[in-house]
This record gives sequence, C-alpha cells and structure tokens, in this order.
Amino acid sequence: MVTPERVLHPDRSARDLFGYRLRKLRKQRGPSPAMLADELRRGKTVIADVETADRPIPLELPDELDRFFQTDGLFAHLFNLSLRQSFPTAPTGPRPDSFGCRAGAVCGLPVGADGVRAVRGRRRARPR
Repeated sequence: MVTPERVLHPDRSARDLFGYRLRKLRKQRGPSPAMLADELRRGKTVIADVETADRPIPLELPDELDRFFQTDGLFAHLFNLSLRQSFPTAPTGPRPDSFGCRAGAVCGLPVGADGVRAVRGRRRARPR
C-alpha cells in the first residue's frame, strides 16, 4: 500500500519553503528521495524529513543541493532565510567573545531563562 504524499505548506516558514522547492525540483528532474539520498551520500530519511520540514536543514545540504540541481545558490539563499527566521536578533558582524563564539551566536551551549550561557555546569555572564 502506497502512503499518500504529505501536503507541504511553503507559506508557513522559510524551512517549509526550502522543503517545498526541494520536492518540486526533485520531482521535475526525476530522482526519487532514495536516489537523491544516494547521490548526496545522505540517508533517505534526511531528504524526506527536510522536504516535510520535520528536521532542521543540515549545514552542508544547501550547497550540495545547489550543485546537484545547478540552482545557482537557491537552496543556500533559502537556508539563510530560515536561519534569519530562527535567529532574528543575531548580529551580522564577527565579534568573538572569550570562548571563540560570535556574540549572540548559538555556540552549542545552553542558555538559561536569564540569558546567561552555562559552561560545563557553571553559569557565565555575558561579555561586557
């Protein structure tokens, strides 16, 4: 039994638009999700979950898709839009703090409700 394809909503978010454009190009050019995943050396579920916006877009995937589909930066642009939508107040200039992270950037460290990053069990105030 074939499962019906899930309806995509490109107007919901930039990540949904990324998935919508990926599915549309994939269907126009012919590769199945499994064939595209093999070509990009990714898991089939990664491609399917990115198409349906169920998974964050892996960092290298937009450039790989632009090369594969020859879209001249379309997926890189949509990826940047999705990042700006997720982190609207992130500064644009590189101002590293004492841990080598750009100020306001997500560095993989949890941030508490008071806006202070935790560092290996300790709390650290933001740089002044």
